[in-house]
Amino acid sequence: MPPVPPVAESLTSSETAAYQVSPTNGTAGSNGHRHNAHASSPVDRHPEPPALVDLAEVERFLIDFVVDQTGYPPEIVELDAELEADLGIDSIKKAQLFGEIREQFAPQAAPNADGASAERNTLGQFRCLRDVLDWVGQELKAPPESPPASTSRSPAPVTSSPYSSPPAAMAESVTDLDRVAVPSSDPMRQCDTSSDNADTPVAVRSSLVSPHFVASEAVPRGTVEELAMRAKLRKQMARMLERRRHWPTDALDRLAPTEMLAMLSPATLRELIGQSERTGLHLGSLVANYLHETSSGNDPADTFALDNDVCSKGNGNARRTKDSENAHHEADNGRAAGNGDVARASHHNQVTSRYLLTVEPSPPSDAGVQTPSWNGACIILGDNPLVSVLRQRIEQTGGRAHWIRPTASPATAIAELERIWQTEPALHVFLTTPHDDDAMTSFHAEDWQRRRGPAIESPFWFCQRWYQLVKDAKLMDDASLVGFTRLGGDFGFSGNVTSAESGAITGMLKAIIIESWVAGHRTIPIKLIDSPGNEPADSIVSAAFRELAQPSYDVEISCRGGERAVVRAVESPLGSSHAPTHTLPHGTWVFTGGARGITAYVAEQLALRYSLSLQLIGTAPVPNVPEHWRDMTEEQRRREKLNVMQEARAKGDNPIKAWENAEKAIEIDATLRRLRSLGIEVQYHSCDVSDRTALAGVLQTIRQQNGPIRGVLHGAGVGKDSRFEHKRPDKVDQCIRAKVDGTLALMDLTREDPLDHFVAFGSISGRFGANGHADYSLANDTLAKLV
Repeated sequence: MPPVPPVAESLTSSETAAYQVSPTNGTAGSNGHRHNAHASSPVDRHPEPPALVDLAEVERFLIDFVVDQTGYPPEIVELDAELEADLGIDSIKKAQLFGEIREQFAPQAAPNADGASAERNTLGQFRCLRDVLDWVGQELKAPPESPPASTSRSPAPVTSSPYSSPPAAMAESVTDLDRVAVPSSDPMRQCDTSSDNADTPVAVRSSLVSPHFVASEAVPRGTVEELAMRAKLRKQMARMLERRRHWPTDALDRLAPTEMLAMLSPATLRELIGQSERTGLHLGSLVANYLHETSSGNDPADTFALDNDVCSKGNGNARRTKDSENAHHEADNGRAAGNGDVARASHHNQVTSRYLLTVEPSPPSDAGVQTPSWNGACIILGDNPLVSVLRQRIEQTGGRAHWIRPTASPATAIAELERIWQTEPALHVFLTTPHDDDAMTSFHAEDWQRRRGPAIESPFWFCQRWYQLVKDAKLMDDASLVGFTRLGGDFGFSGNVTSAESGAITGMLKAIIIESWVAGHRTIPIKLIDSPGNEPADSIVSAAFRELAQPSYDVEISCRGGERAVVRAVESPLGSSHAPTHTLPHGTWVFTGGARGITAYVAEQLALRYSLSLQLIGTAPVPNVPEHWRDMTEEQRRREKLNVMQEARAKGDNPIKAWENAEKAIEIDATLRRLRSLGIEVQYHSCDVSDRTALAGVLQTIRQQNGPIRGVLHGAGVGKDSRFEHKRPDKVDQCIRAKVDGTLALMDLTREDPLDHFVAFGSISGRFGANGHADYSLANDTLAKLV
């Protein structure tokens, strides 16, 4: 693949930075393609051959990367240490590493973050830093062959030379580019989500940022070219801001988006910083509110309303293109453009607004299109009446249906999948397990243990293997994945949840669709069909077929009484009355995961306000740290870290785990000392909350020593980002045990306690999905359906 073209190192007098431009002269067609009205002359496009580099410099770069990502001392980073097991560099960080390598040293064939490469390199083949170093040396051992003297060819209708459009030409096209501008506080996230294909232009509109950052021929998502482009544009913006505003960017970068700060004068910026310090409000919110109030009646949120229709290409999950004015008219009337979009509401001069999720009617776009196309065999996973209706309807429409009954062992379903795949590709999967007869919500240990395999483990590992097979066969664009849930027909927002295990399907599929999009697979329909327990099976199947037949961005679709509805967010301000509507916290509270992080902070604040007795539960041992580990300076901490890791290595232990355990002990010890210094009664108990026997013993000890338990806050959680097809059984099990098994154990074992409050911390990745979070999204959305 060609090397990434460099971003201009200095800005023009108009402060316009161009990365690479698709035709900037001409008009944008309704499908998002641009038609070149002024064809440019052919331009030679031969990248400079890569310069040979000193491998010692590359080695220092690799070690510095690990140090930056992990905080480990450079003395402990060895070239032969395994990237993931020893250094904690997972596949996502590995993709970032290769993006930075390409930017720094420009090898000609960098591995793809999606696992593929034009030069047969995959991220998985790089076990250690030495593998990476050897690969860079191989790529840079000699310059490539000299290119031909000159090449001339007519430009394609939707692409042009990356260096052929000056700032003036770009400025002329800003109005057109507005049609595909994407809302985001991060300019590179705008580039992430605005185009389905590589020929769609994207831009940050001039009314938001003084310089026009334009990127076109948007590089394939999840590749090293994209990572390099993001890094270069961020650096360019930071340099521009620092030069124009004479204000250090390093301190501000974490507080507000760079492109928003660039719009402020130094005096205004100082005033807003002071206001943030006085009020405790987030600087980014204050900046956004200020810009809104001073924008001559133009709300930036309105200006940058996302038009999913404009930037779509019209197949798979992408909607057919609509007229831009039509889309903005819909937005002004409160209609959201895509799944989960926020319905428009008045700002009322508020810095922030409160929203609730609900389902709202959304009739199908074409009532006549009801039958999907089948590109291969269909597999139905589940054991319920929905299965027979699905099989019948699939066969009636020309498809071939295979039924797999889930068992406690995922290996059974996987073996059957592989057997079917040897006969023909099975590209369409229907997950129906939440409709099984024994899928009703139960907090009893024996019920959950019987259901955990068929409801959680089998669907997860079955989908992982299916995803691997489809991806390896390069058939992602022909596949589909549908999950059927029983959450009351409104995805549980009303609390009328029939089958809480449905959260495992919703969380997993929402993460898979995001991961697929990041990897560039943007036409695979992934749908969730929720219905109440009494919805006829034929109605549910019809809803699923309609969603597969009519492309849309909607992922979560409700089917109640045969009517279609989708998830939307609506503004829901709190009332003006601050009078409590329930019992205030008091007495003894149990906090899991409460000795570190955000849960520790919440525990401290609740205890200070309501004089709670804090009982903190965590998996780490009760801390017993040396006195000299307390209140260490950065230099002292660095030395101790090196000592701990070297001692562990000498004993044959994992040095990274050794320091992680030491860090936990230091943090827990600091939390306990701080709480006690504030006069808070606190005890720490070492226990795995997913172990019901051990947890029952700890809870009984708490009752005997501190009285009845009046509140529970479950904040424990374990998560490790990695691509879906690379998820490991041990890590996935840890994640599910902490969030799901732990929640069920706490709910079951405190049923007889006089609880006033039971609170559980979920995650936005559970609600909306997240890249690399298939298991974490699954666990958190299941938790949300339980509590």
